[in-house]
Amino acid sequence: MRTTVNTVLKITRLGALALAIPMASLAQVPAAAGTAPDDAKIKSDHQQQTAADFNRALFDHDLRAVDSILGGKPDKSRTGMYRRAAAFLLENDVDMQRAEKYAAIAYELSRETYAHPADEYDRQIAPPNVSKASELMGSIAASKGDFATAMRYYTEKPDTPRSGSAKMEALYLLTVAHSDKYATVKQKLASKVSSGDFSPEIKAAVQLVYNKENRGKAEGFETYYDSLKAMYKPENDQARNEELSRLKKQMTGRQADDFSLFDTEGKRVILSSLKGKVVVLDFWATWCVPCLASFPAMRRVMDKYETEQDVVFLFVNTMEKDKDIKSWIAKFKAEHNYTFPILLDTDNKVMSSFHSMGLPTKAIIDREGIIRFTTVGFSGDAELVSELTDMIELTKSAK
Repeated sequence: MRTTVNTVLKITRLGALALAIPMASLAQVPAAAGTAPDDAKIKSDHQQQTAADFNRALFDHDLRAVDSILGGKPDKSRTGMYRRAAAFLLENDVDMQRAEKYAAIAYELSRETYAHPADEYDRQIAPPNVSKASELMGSIAASKGDFATAMRYYTEKPDTPRSGSAKMEALYLLTVAHSDKYATVKQKLASKVSSGDFSPEIKAAVQLVYNKENRGKAEGFETYYDSLKAMYKPENDQARNEELSRLKKQMTGRQADDFSLFDTEGKRVILSSLKGKVVVLDFWATWCVPCLASFPAMRRVMDKYETEQDVVFLFVNTMEKDKDIKSWIAKFKAEHNYTFPILLDTDNKVMSSFHSMGLPTKAIIDREGIIRFTTVGFSGDAELVSELTDMIELTKSAK
C-alpha cells in the first residue's frame, strides 16, 4: 500500500498537470529528523488551510485575497500556486494582465530552481516545471495575438504541450499555424476536427493553414472545413473503440457500502434508496485544485443526462477542516450557477469506504449497487467528459 501512495505522490509532483491530491497528507508522512509529529501535523494543517483559502479566493475571483496569500515577495515554494493562478485566469479569460504577471513569476522561479537546485527534489521537479511555465507563457502571448513571442516560449519546450488543457493546445496549434512551420500541424488540425473538436481556435488555425496553402485565398474553405466535420462519426472512431475496450477491462464488481449523508440543505440522502439508478459519486474538497477545476466538465456531463431520470449525480465534500464549510459551498454554488446536490462527509467515513488514494475520486455505481468504476484525478475537460460518459454508458448496460 505504501508503494501505491508514493507512486501517487510522484505523479502529482512530476506530472504535466496536477492530476490528483494524495490522501496521504504531510501529517501521515514520517516527520523529518528532529521534527516532532505534532509540529508536522500543525504544518500539514496549515498548508491544507492555505491551499483551501487559495482555491476559494481563486474560484471566487477574489484576486486581492489571491495576492495576499501569494505574498509580496516571490517565493519558490509558491511556484505552483503562481502557475495555477495564471492558468485559471487564462482558461476563464479573467484579468489577463494579472495572469501574465503570475505566469512570469512562475517562469522565473522555475528557471531559478532549474539553474540552482537546492536538493534532489528540486532537480526532479525543475525540468517539468520550466516546461509547464514556458507553455503557459506561450499560451498567454498567443491569446494576445503575439505569436512571435509565443513561439519563442514554446520552442523552449522539447515537445508539444501536455497540460491537458484543450484551450492551451489550441493556442499552441494556432501559434504554429502563424509560423513558417504551418505545414507541420496541418494533419494534426484536420485530425482534431475530424475527431469532433469544433472549437473556434481550432477552426481559426485550420483556416490560416488553408489560406497559406492557397496563396492567401479563403475561397472554398467552408466546404473544406465541412468535409472534415463530416468525417466525424463516433461509431467509426477507432481510438474511441479502443478506449471502450480498455474501460470494459477495468470494470469492477464490488458491492458499494450503504451510506447516509446530509446535503448542504439538510436533506438526507441514502445510497440504497437509489437502487435501480446509476449513481455517479464525485468526492472533492475545497483545498483540492483539480477537484474544483473539474467542475465545469462535470456540469457538461450532467447536462448530457439531464433528461435521464435513472442517472443520478452526487457530489460528496470530504476531508475538510473548515467548520463553516456550508456557507462557502452555498456562495460557491450561487456564483458559478451550480445546482447539483452536495453531500457532507464530515467524518470522511464514506470516502474511506471507497478505498480511494486521492482526490478527486469518482465512483460509478450500477442499478444493483455494484461499483463498476473508480477513477482518481483530473487530466482535462475533454478527457473527463469523454471518459466519464463512456463509463456511465457501460455501467447502464452492465449485467
